[in-house]
Amino acid sequence: MRHQKEVSLLELLNVINTNNDNLIHSYLKLHDYEYNFIKNKEQIDIKELTSYKTLLDHLITVLSPAQSLGFHLGFKLKDQANTQFDLLKVANDTVVNIEFKSETPNKKISKQATEHFRFLSMVFSRVIILEHLASTDELWIYDDKSKEMKLISYDKVKKLIPNDSTDLRVLSDLSRSDFLVAPYNEPEKFMKSAYELTSDQKEISHKIVSNATDMSMISKTNHMSMINGGPGSGKTLLLIDIVRELKKRDFSIGMVMGARPSSGQKELMEKLDVSLYWYYNLESLSPLIDKDVLVFDETQRITQNIIDEVKNLA
Repeated sequence: MRHQKEVSLLELLNVINTNNDNLIHSYLKLHDYEYNFIKNKEQIDIKELTSYKTLLDHLITVLSPAQSLGFHLGFKLKDQANTQFDLLKVANDTVVNIEFKSETPNKKISKQATEHFRFLSMVFSRVIILEHLASTDELWIYDDKSKEMKLISYDKVKKLIPNDSTDLRVLSDLSRSDFLVAPYNEPEKFMKSAYELTSDQKEISHKIVSNATDMSMISKTNHMSMINGGPGSGKTLLLIDIVRELKKRDFSIGMVMGARPSSGQKELMEKLDVSLYWYYNLESLSPLIDKDVLVFDETQRITQNIIDEVKNLA
């Protein structure tokens, strides 16, 4: 874990108000979480940092001294997430993320807030995402129910920011396994998107979903894709993520399992509105032939006649 110092909003504002680049550089050397000590260069652009001034002026007016302490500047969640936060404050099960923007919230900005909320919700039960817009001096808060940004007055922020603070170890100690879920064993976490695919998995998912979408638009030509990988490589998570993406595009899906479906598998497929079958109860694919997409899991256990029928369909 980096040993960068926590940020006091009042101190940060005072440093910015000096308009002294050398002083700001020295400050960032102590507080910028991603400071590059090899190159002796801050990760946060000094000009960008000065754009924080307007919001900081508001915050130190409405927040108590305790609420203004314990922030972290420029923390980056690495590994699979690879996303960065302008300001973070952690207090046990609560995290506050403040982002600084130059334009009015749009779909792209809301998408970032949605992603930040998703990542932070993997760890914290209470997640608050705020975005300040320098162009209008407006403060917006992310509403997880509507997946949209909503205006909020500065005086209401006092009720959101905790007085106490804890360190970032709960985030900095995350490893790749913390970004994964077992869909069949943790259907609720999967449905809440409490996971993150690797870049390779995202590429595979995008190609398969795009191919299926393109072919459904231009022809009825069948196409087969196969996902290979060793035990624990995330094949099932990738497969069910693809299923969900296809369902979002209104594909009807039938799924054939190579083992007796568990209660978790049945629950997840019901939530996804996917027709689930155990190969043992299928003499042929006739019950699924009207589906847009057929999905097979644990194919090494599925009988040869079913496999041959799949090959003939493709």
